[in-house]
Amino acid sequence: MRYISFPFLLSIGLLISCSSSSPLDVILQADNAKIKRVMENPDSYQVQILYTQIDRDKHGKVSLTDYGYQVDDSIYFYPASTVKFPVALLALEKINELKAKNVSINLDTPFNVASDSIVTTLRKEITKIFTVSSNAAYNRLFEFLGQDYINEKLKQKEIAGRITHRLGAPFADSLITKEILFYESEKDSSVIFRQSPASNTKLDKLNIQNVLKGDGYIENESLVMQPKDFS
Repeated sequence: MRYISFPFLLSIGLLISCSSSSPLDVILQADNAKIKRVMENPDSYQVQILYTQIDRDKHGKVSLTDYGYQVDDSIYFYPASTVKFPVALLALEKINELKAKNVSINLDTPFNVASDSIVTTLRKEITKIFTVSSNAAYNRLFEFLGQDYINEKLKQKEIAGRITHRLGAPFADSLITKEILFYESEKDSSVIFRQSPASNTKLDKLNIQNVLKGDGYIENESLVMQPKDFS
């Protein structure tokens, strides 16, 4: 027996039997008023679920099983903070690439992004991503990588997706990444590596349906009473 929790399904954990049936079928057919209300009109709620079950055999070998409900990559679905995971991994990969080029920085090398208010380290920012899902931490890694690097790496890894902007920032979709300075130590502000600003490629808009979401949104601290255009 196993417990499978879906925060996006109203944080309801249900006891699922290890069988050949999809755990999504069991959950979505549950006798729960909130789930029933959504499942009576799933198109109105624009429900898409993609769940990967992780199993390990007695030797610890991992197997992955995907389950989906109404998954359709032609219809917009906000990825939210899931983009932070690949960006964190790519930051680790870039550090190793720089080391191979004899750039003497690591996860604990202090750095500062131009116009940012703090000096931090990649280790601290990656930790913030996985502990509090920090947008600011993600944005610092985004500046370190840049759109072109991120999307070229995703392509190399045969991941059919792309990441094009920062999160929760007024300059979110700027194609210019900021200068980053890496320092000798927290006590020594000598610059040991300077990453210059870089221009990135403007990508064509994706042909996706249903990009207008919601009834209103906040912009410049004011409520705009119309659906937000996510295109």
